[in-house]
Amino acid sequence: MEYDELGMPLSLPDLATGMTPNVKLGLAVFYLLVVLLNVGFALNQFYGRRNKGQALLWLAVAGVFLIHSLAYFARQSWILPEGFRSFTTQLMGMYGGQLGPILYTLFSVVAFCLFLRYRKTLTEPAVAWGVLNVFLLASGWAITDPNFRLIITKEDNVPIVLLIFTVGFFTWLGFRQASINDERLEKGLPRWRRPRTTRSWSGPTWSTPN
Repeated sequence: MEYDELGMPLSLPDLATGMTPNVKLGLAVFYLLVVLLNVGFALNQFYGRRNKGQALLWLAVAGVFLIHSLAYFARQSWILPEGFRSFTTQLMGMYGGQLGPILYTLFSVVAFCLFLRYRKTLTEPAVAWGVLNVFLLASGWAITDPNFRLIITKEDNVPIVLLIFTVGFFTWLGFRQASINDERLEKGLPRWRRPRTTRSWSGPTWSTPN
């Protein structure tokens, strides 16, 4: 019999999937952070935008993530079904393992074209936030697969995971500003530009030249 880090015996499902207490604790903390993010977004919708409907929606989403967090804090072994993992492995491995890259490339190109076509809708904060939540939920469930977890936790792959989020954020930000300017131009208004202040560094304090 094998034991976890706390000296407790591992169950057969946990032994097969590598769902040790450290992995479960990491997932619990991950989902808890997403809960806080959604609560913050809900408060922004309620107090900032005065949109009670959106506030309730994102509080409900926070509740879904809270359930996941509590489950992993309670050391539940929620993992992707074996049938789903086998199906995706077989699908990506077709044509000598070439179907995976083909599908990734095709999906990326089609998704980017759709994003360009419907950028006004897709860059709306609530829509983009919803897409982020779906991505985070899928990521959390994907972590329960031992092979996926082994790949993304390798030292040289950690920066790639960070790049996915940073590239996604700045892509959204750029196209969001572009969509706002498109709408302003349609109304005959000038392009929106962030006010700039010219400052120069001269010692311990900022000074603005005349």
